[in-house]
Amino acid sequence: MAGLQFLRFCWLQSRRFLGAVSVLGLSVWLGYPINVLNNVIPLLILVLGRADVVHLAGHLKESDHGAYDTVARIGPACALTALTTALAFACIMLTSNAQLFEFEVLGALGTSLAFVVFITTCALLAQVIRPSHYPTPKFANAFASGLTRLSMARPRVLIVAASALLAVSVVGYQQTKAWCPLYQNLP
Repeated sequence: MAGLQFLRFCWLQSRRFLGAVSVLGLSVWLGYPINVLNNVIPLLILVLGRADVVHLAGHLKESDHGAYDTVARIGPACALTALTTALAFACIMLTSNAQLFEFEVLGALGTSLAFVVFITTCALLAQVIRPSHYPTPKFANAFASGLTRLSMARPRVLIVAASALLAVSVVGYQQTKAWCPLYQNLP
């Protein structure tokens, strides 16, 4: 039982990870260095992949039609997200800044490549590993419901706690010294 849960966890994580790794491989293949601008691209792809995983895994779990139906129904929405993100990166090509050019090339190609890797891996792994049809564990529902009730019962406490966290974060941010001035990297 624990081994099957581990395989399901790996199934969900592998698709995002392979997409992000493909971007790093793409930067090496194109000969672009990882700099302060383009190091955020793999993280963006992990975020996009996470949203796609939630939708694909949720549909696969709720649907009795299997992997083909899931990819056929949810895949176009994932493709639209990847294509619009790649288009947004490609629009940066209008600038003449060399560092931004590398950023847009890695972003556009990386997002497209990550989608291809992601959707292919999803289709292949969904054939092998079936999602669990067990309901969500009760402790997870109880924890989420308890946090919701607590925050709704004491909204002022929540606002004060969030404001205090923001203040501490601002102080921490102000104490951080940059290792290089930003103007050296973004002319």
